[in-house]
Amino acid sequence: MAPIMSMAQQKAREIAAQYRQGNYEVIEAPAPEKLPDFLQGFHPELLVRIGDYSKVIEVKSRASLVKTPSGGGLASVLADKPNWGHELFLVGRAELLHLADDALAFDREAVLQNLAKSKSLLASDLPQEALLISWAALEATVRLRNRLEGVPPDFITAPALLSLAVYHGALSVNDYQPLLDIMERRNAVAHGFQLSDFAPSTVRQLNRIVKRLLPSAKGLERFDQRAAKAKAEAA
Repeated sequence: MAPIMSMAQQKAREIAAQYRQGNYEVIEAPAPEKLPDFLQGFHPELLVRIGDYSKVIEVKSRASLVKTPSGGGLASVLADKPNWGHELFLVGRAELLHLADDALAFDREAVLQNLAKSKSLLASDLPQEALLISWAALEATVRLRNRLEGVPPDFITAPALLSLAVYHGALSVNDYQPLLDIMERRNAVAHGFQLSDFAPSTVRQLNRIVKRLLPSAKGLERFDQRAAKAKAEAA
């Protein structure tokens, strides 16, 4: 009996068929000799070509990406390569947040305000309350960094958000594990559990990470200007 094809394999074949209809040359599961030197060690599902343009396509399950985000991936490697593109397709059920209709994303100023609130709560000997405020600032900051890396906005849960950020290079692997550890403590507090041994230093560590990761005002402004220009040119 033939093995059942995984969702990722099935999706990869569907994508391959679509590109072939567009007269692309399609190589499924390209062998190392089919890849340039800068892609050695990677194992993309598809390599497609048309003329001088090549694109590497990855198909991953959402569950596997959350489990092993593997920072410094293909997206980062191909970012500065002329005539090369990258596309990531995710299969499987998304871990979506259920938000109020009037929910708005934090901007940079709102992140800074949350950090100030967190500091005030720490000074008032309310470290667990400070943790909730700081974690909100962290998720908002990661979404800002994802936007700068061109990651499409998505209302996904924190584990999925962090793993996607690592994959696209918006968050380092070195920051990923400490944030997972802090997230477990945040989850306990947010969902009605008590922490018998909670140190305010955890919040201070989180605040330092947020400050370091928060994009500069000028960087965000330049990104918005480029995005506006690209939108106007495409209109």
